[in-house]
Amino acid sequence: MVEETYSLIKADADAVRQAWVSFIRPGILAIKAHDKRSGKWTPTHVRQQLEAGFRQQIFCELHFIVRDACDPVGFVVLKMYPDEFVGAVQSLWVWLAYCKEWHRKVFPAVLPHIERYGMELGVENVDGLSSRGGWGRILAEHGYEEHQVLYRKPLYKDDK
Repeated sequence: MVEETYSLIKADADAVRQAWVSFIRPGILAIKAHDKRSGKWTPTHVRQQLEAGFRQQIFCELHFIVRDACDPVGFVVLKMYPDEFVGAVQSLWVWLAYCKEWHRKVFPAVLPHIERYGMELGVENVDGLSSRGGWGRILAEHGYEEHQVLYRKPLYKDDK
């Protein structure tokens, strides 16, 4: 049996535009379907952030997760994350992570690529945020730990 390898390929504007309808947007919608508490962002917001990244107005990148250096099986959207107390960027933030294959197999293979990229960018941490508790257990197996907890009280009950 041949071991599959997974890596990341940074997408340029053309690649995002070509894959948007058939792959990226459906992946974003799948994320939203699995995590109802992920916030009020939409695929359009993600696309706007990516486009701003291509214009170098902000740091926002999409990297395809590829199997055996050719088959895209998922993607991650990376942003820079400022420390809210220091007001300076300290983390590479994994905003979105989608994979159409079993994540317990793929993400452990992809995490070192993300971590190495963060080191190349000169940040101190790789961060992620999810309201799905299972990610904490999965990521703990790879050296990630809970850093902060967000508490929220909805002010308008009818907005749900």
